[in-house]
Amino acid sequence: MDIVYWKSEIANFGDELNSTYWSTVLGCDPKSVAKGEAILGIGSILDYDTTSYSKVHVLGTGSGFEHLNIPNINSYQFWFVRGPLTAKSLGLDKKLAITDPAILIQDLYDIQPAKKVSGKITFLPHYLSAMNADWGEVCSRAGIHYRTPMSSLEDICNDVSSSELVIAESLHGAIIADMYRIPWILAATPPIARSSFKWHDWCASINLRYEPVLLPWLHTRSIPVWQRVGNYVKCKSSSFGIGPDRWINKRYAVHGESEIDLCSKILLNTVKTVEPAISDDQLFCDLKSAMHSALNAFSNHVLS
Repeated sequence: MDIVYWKSEIANFGDELNSTYWSTVLGCDPKSVAKGEAILGIGSILDYDTTSYSKVHVLGTGSGFEHLNIPNINSYQFWFVRGPLTAKSLGLDKKLAITDPAILIQDLYDIQPAKKVSGKITFLPHYLSAMNADWGEVCSRAGIHYRTPMSSLEDICNDVSSSELVIAESLHGAIIADMYRIPWILAATPPIARSSFKWHDWCASINLRYEPVLLPWLHTRSIPVWQRVGNYVKCKSSSFGIGPDRWINKRYAVHGESEIDLCSKILLNTVKTVEPAISDDQLFCDLKSAMHSALNAFSNHVLS
């Protein structure tokens, strides 16, 4: 059995979680069981091509879009999906909408909460933001702890669980904060805010609304002049409705000190003015219980 998930040169911890999560759930190497089948893993990857597999097990996977067309859907077995919007997009029973599998990280990996640090606030950006800008410097000026999403799962869990507040642009950063019962505030740069289906889906699964603090699309890494010119043309064209929607976020300027200062002030103001969120305690326990039941049923099915 193969594990299908997003793989890139950037080791984003939310995606990399798939590399160990499913062997932990099954208690064995998935490749040793159910040959020719696949687990569709954690992430917004329901649009991935899985036509080469005889059967595809969906375990907490989410959609990135409101409408999906899965050509081999008859080979899919839906154990549970990430949220109610994903279930609706596929015409599934709403009972199959639990939440993201990452809420079981502490249970499965036994990463105990670190000792609280008084006044500690941690910012965890989306990996695209972390790649493009020096958010470490932004956070340093704001007196906020910075944690890159390319860090190890253990480091992220330790930082999040020792914080009094988490500001997250990373979806799984917010999920881990909620798992450790740490209040969180959602943030988003323009590309993330424009691709928000997964956020709405997860928030709906815990009965909360997706209302992020908007951050500037900060770029501090230089790019070649020819690319800067091309990106400028694409960005301006997109603003007039010409070309793909994604062009609107093309990088054509390298921002400097004033933009870094602006971002740090926005983070500081966010801490002072935005009410943090956290899911209801009883709902959180109910979701964990439902997920354990679904994963146990899957394990029994595969290993029987």
